[in-house]
Amino acid sequence: MAYRLSSIERASPVVLRDGSTVHLRRVLPQDTAEMLRFLKGLSARSVYLRLCCGGPNLVAVAHELTEVGSHRRGVVAVGARGEIVAHAEYVLISAETAEVAVVVCDSIQGQGLATPLIRYLADDARGDGIERFVAEVLPMNRAMLSVFRRGFGASVIDSDTICEVKFGITTPVGDCVAA
Repeated sequence: MAYRLSSIERASPVVLRDGSTVHLRRVLPQDTAEMLRFLKGLSARSVYLRLCCGGPNLVAVAHELTEVGSHRRGVVAVGARGEIVAHAEYVLISAETAEVAVVVCDSIQGQGLATPLIRYLADDARGDGIERFVAEVLPMNRAMLSVFRRGFGASVIDSDTICEVKFGITTPVGDCVAA
């Protein structure tokens, strides 16, 4: 299911390290079927790292990730054929704080997409009055911990079970360019 952008939506092209381009746009309720296809295409390891469980109900997760509301904002990266190749979201946990999470399809992990996804969300979050993002990351997810530390100056409290990540987003962090 390919999605066509309307003229009122903000879409941002991102050139990945391998030279390919994806486009970032807000997630929409009509993305549910494509989100389910995306989730089913992830490796078991990627599902586990994002959802911290091995056997989630992906149909329910797809519906949740495409929910649009004042407490949740999501962004997807779409490939050349309009397919979802990554998803990031924040969920409000207080007036100034939101939890952020990212998942990228296995075939383009390590291509620099997580940073622009978070930057896109940070732009939206600042407009909603949010000042900081937090995240819970499994310690084995070194790549994501590195993105948070290097790309956003996050403080990370390491643990054997879950790492707690915190970083401010009050200052714009740049254009959507793969880093």
